[in-house]
Amino acid sequence: MVHELEKDFTSGFQENPACSNVKLFRWKIHKDETTDAKFLAANWSIQFNISVQNGELFEADSQWQITDMPRGDNVRFDHIKYADGDMKNPYEAAGRVCRMVKGEGGRSAE
Repeated sequence: MVHELEKDFTSGFQENPACSNVKLFRWKIHKDETTDAKFLAANWSIQFNISVQNGELFEADSQWQITDMPRGDNVRFDHIKYADGDMKNPYEAAGRVCRMVKGEGGRSAE
């Protein structure tokens, strides 16, 4: 079920023109040095909250959240950027994620 939602999001990401020049990196459970380096270099993190009821995936009730990953000694956590939304339309969800990454949307944490 989780892989189905991930596949739908990835398809939307690949098809949506808003996602051109944005890279989507999938975290591996069995990490290696290359995986660690890519993760540490990432500017954003995306999470999915999956809604499953009676063994069925409910995309409309599933959520995504993207958060920037600030670095440095003087990080102000009240200026972290994030966006969130539902997964009922993976194409639109991917577009919102990509616009946020490109600095075209979202809001600062309060």
